[in-house]
Amino acid sequence: MGFIKASLFISLDGVIEKPAEWHFPYFDDQMGAVVGQLMGETEATLLGRTTYEEFAAYWPTADPADPMTAAMNGARKYVVSTTLGAPDWENTSLTSIDELRAVKKTTKLGTTGSATLVRRLLER
Repeated sequence: MGFIKASLFISLDGVIEKPAEWHFPYFDDQMGAVVGQLMGETEATLLGRTTYEEFAAYWPTADPADPMTAAMNGARKYVVSTTLGAPDWENTSLTSIDELRAVKKTTKLGTTGSATLVRRLLER
């Protein structure tokens, strides 16, 4: 049976946006281990459109020597969106929240960022 786990980088005052401005300077090996563990528990990444567009603009051309580059590019990805055209990042499928129910039954999904998507999923 599948699941959806959300891992968000969020400040104590609720800021999620622009982690490069407040979060990345504090990213260390311990935090990297936590992220790696969460990624290791899932079979696919679940993204909202905005996070997908940010990730798809970065990871395909990221440093190939960084192991995270291969992990992100090679991972199976599902994007929940009604406005995104055909995704062009490898291993990416477009889905809807309604279709996601079927995916969740058999796939262990993890989402990062995508705060709007997480809110929509919680509402359902």
